[in-house]
Amino acid sequence: MEPITLIAAGLWCMTIGAKLAAEPTIKSDSYSLSQIKEVAFAMDPNSVVTGIEKLVPVLVNSKEPATLYDLNGDEGYLVLGENYKIFDYRPAVEVIDELPSKEFEFNPINRVFTTHGGEPVSVTKDLQEQQPKNYESISYKEQFIDHGCGKIEENDLTAYVQNKFPGGTLDDEFSLPIRRNTQLELSVYIKEWYENGELHSTSEGNCWLCATYTVFDYLINQSAYSLSSFNSFPKRANTVMYYPRSQEPQTYAWVKTNAPGYEAFEEAYGNRKAKNLNSVYVALRLAGIALKTSSPIDGLSCANNVAIMETVAHNYGLSSFYGSMNTKFNDYVGTQDFKQFLNEDKPLLFSSSGSTYGNHTMIVSGYKYYKRTVKILFWDKVEWATFLEIGDGGSLYRRYFDITRYYWENCGGGTFIKYEF
Repeated sequence: MEPITLIAAGLWCMTIGAKLAAEPTIKSDSYSLSQIKEVAFAMDPNSVVTGIEKLVPVLVNSKEPATLYDLNGDEGYLVLGENYKIFDYRPAVEVIDELPSKEFEFNPINRVFTTHGGEPVSVTKDLQEQQPKNYESISYKEQFIDHGCGKIEENDLTAYVQNKFPGGTLDDEFSLPIRRNTQLELSVYIKEWYENGELHSTSEGNCWLCATYTVFDYLINQSAYSLSSFNSFPKRANTVMYYPRSQEPQTYAWVKTNAPGYEAFEEAYGNRKAKNLNSVYVALRLAGIALKTSSPIDGLSCANNVAIMETVAHNYGLSSFYGSMNTKFNDYVGTQDFKQFLNEDKPLLFSSSGSTYGNHTMIVSGYKYYKRTVKILFWDKVEWATFLEIGDGGSLYRRYFDITRYYWENCGGGTFIKYEF
């Protein structure tokens, strides 16, 4: 055989062998500086990466090996997994010098680093303020009727994900079978009027009371703790006659003087259903009134809410009940503390302070995680969006709160209220 033929045959065999061989596994700590530069530039054309200061092993979602690349100076960092997978990129920040060179965990759903014990680890000088701004796609606004910065009606969730998080698929979900209440049905004072021949009603400012009672109602009547920790609490069928004129005289007088149109059931109008109220609801209401006796029951702080929950629980014999607050999105949602809490069969409270609801308290009874992969050159960038399943006091149906978008777009702040017993 001529030499040229031997070469051709050899090349043909090599080609067949290459086609049959498995795809190579690319370790996350084996990328070259040129590859790192390409990725950083593709995600941020203003980046100027000239070197890598350190490599730190990271375990993504407690199972997938990856590496944090500390880029030179204040050029930020990359978290890269095997086989060209991008888990996170944070430009224009400086990684903490004393960051331990040992493996810790990374939750890409909400971009939080933790130790193996679950303690949050700050990897930059100011982690809380460095949120990305590319989650919302402005081009979809004409195709989708938005319900506010982060709020989604139940039947709009699929359309919302398709338009606001295109390509996202459901990755994980959980829901408690909680009975929701509305602010209107739990209002002692309501305002009624006719408009275009239809009767309209407005509740009192009792969002915290509606949410807190809904949480206690679930714990007492439906949860795994109903026959143990909450056995001494009155059950749902236990109702009392409630007369605001005698039960809350100062608040009653304030409403009559300062809230025109609002009536109690003793008057010509008002919420007649409020005559029969669960005694736990009444206990929560009176504990709130005790903290604010000369005005309506709205406007109470989260600290007041915690104090009210503790007072009522202790009065019913549950002396170990203790409430707590957390205002840091990354510490609470990011570490998935709320997910663990819900899986313990305990709903929690979220008090928002932003453009979606204003100052409003609601229950959190579940969650949905959506996941998508976006191509960056020949890399795969993995992104998540977190939706809280809520009861906002305005509907008996499930609603969802796009907590990722709410925080990443600076729509407002919020406080999570949980409890132990």
